Amino acid sequence: MAIVINFAPDGGGLYAAYASQFFEVQDTVPTGQTPAALQVAVKNNGNLVETLYYPAIEVITGSPDDTCIFRLDLKEIAQRLFTPTLLLPGVLAGSHNQTFNSEVLSLNCDFQTWKPNGDNLLVLDPAVESSVAYRVINAVVYMNEEPQMGPYKYAIERKFLTNKPLHGWTDLPANEFLYVFNPDDTDFYWIFEFRNSAGTLKSKLRVNNTNQDNRIMSKGVGAANVLATSWDAVISTDGDPNGNGIVPGAAYYEVYGSSATSGATPITDVRRYYVRRDNMCVTYRIHFLNKLGAWDYFPVTSEPNDMLTPSNDGYETTMPESFSEGSTRAHVRNRGQVRADEGFEVEVAGFSPKAALWLQELAISSKAFIEMEPRDNPGQTRLYPIVIRNSQFNKSERNFKFEVVFSREVISQRS
Repeated sequence: MAIVINFAPDGGGLYAAYASQFFEVQDTVPTGQTPAALQVAVKNNGNLVETLYYPAIEVITGSPDDTCIFRLDLKEIAQRLFTPTLLLPGVLAGSHNQTFNSEVLSLNCDFQTWKPNGDNLLVLDPAVESSVAYRVINAVVYMNEEPQMGPYKYAIERKFLTNKPLHGWTDLPANEFLYVFNPDDTDFYWIFEFRNSAGTLKSKLRVNNTNQDNRIMSKGVGAANVLATSWDAVISTDGDPNGNGIVPGAAYYEVYGSSATSGATPITDVRRYYVRRDNMCVTYRIHFLNKLGAWDYFPVTSEPNDMLTPSNDGYETTMPESFSEGSTRAHVRNRGQVRADEGFEVEVAGFSPKAALWLQELAISSKAFIEMEPRDNPGQTRLYPIVIRNSQFNKSERNFKFEVVFSREVISQRS
């Protein structure tokens, strides 16, 4: 008999990597013979990742055949294939218009069984094979959420890979990026509309993107990225004949994705950025991995409380005679090699309920980087890994306190 797949991920689905990707498979052997074993070849974009083998966890006796049941979950196989730092902005001041296929897995699972031969020894049955294909992105599933990423799968519901509120602000040095999943072969454009304080359109500009399906596409949308963007088309302009983007009269701009067939009609969310040109107090700029496997941007606008927390293992030694008083040799305490965590504390308050949902992702993010000048090379911008710890998130009072430390410790010389 053929392999029967009783339960599997939806063949057309897009799944969160940390959700269960559960399969139940069955096959039969003649009654009384050795139970079958299952072989699963897991491939990503056609390349073999690993071949797995499973014994039957349940055998249902019947006549003339016994039914062998196999159950497996491939989420741990999928999780280790992601390298989310590939999506991390590399050239922070650049316009950054790229596509990534490595961060969308196209998993294909080929099932075969090993069955007993005439000597009751298991041999691979090459004639019978069954396959299941589905897609996975590096997302996390929270409680009461579906593992299938429906809104991000369908073109008519294309959303940005972020839960950050759609209205916000940007200052001129801001390097922020938007990511969107393109599930089909849509010729994708990024559209920027610049408007004055009354909402009058000043200019509408376009950036082309490679038309490839099953890709995560990114675009620099912070003010610094917009100023560095080379525009592929000026759709309309008023007051800025060169269509240079953030014109003096532009109070805000909106960003969305469109397709070649729909012109400048949004097929994604529409994100709005109000431009702040004053000298704001932006001390640190944090890029953190959000729950959808992309990178979000959070500027620390309040003056943080910088700190250095040393720790060491102390020891005692005998004081040399030349430093002793009288004939008694005293013991003195010493510090060994001193290590210290360097970082800062931040408090954010008064945010909206939508922002609260988004900021929770910062509180529990597994990876985060800080954008700052290196001490030995001022004027440059680099990303340094950080750890967010000791966070307190009060939902009802809309107050968020968290502590940030650099992942690399400060280490002294040994005494």
